[in-house]
Amino acid sequence: MCGYNVCTMRRNLVAVAAVVVLMTPVIYVGALGPLVWLDRRGYIAISHGSAIDWAYRPLAYLEVRSPMASQAVRWYVSLWEPPQEPVPPVRY
Repeated sequence: MCGYNVCTMRRNLVAVAAVVVLMTPVIYVGALGPLVWLDRRGYIAISHGSAIDWAYRPLAYLEVRSPMASQAVRWYVSLWEPPQEPVPPVRY
């Protein structure tokens, strides 16, 4: 049996570790949207071989291998795309 402070500290450490482990994938995928926003507006350039491209290769691999993941990623990225300019109607 451990003392109160040691058990409390151990329990808190486990809780913090669990939150970090569970939140890391959420933050990883969630950060893709703001990166797309910054890229499409010219604030950063996500080019082939860049650090951002390298960091998101696992997500790109998953997108290629899974139609469901591809659909989800494309939907999420579309939320961060700049609005399309409306095409004026053609008048005859």
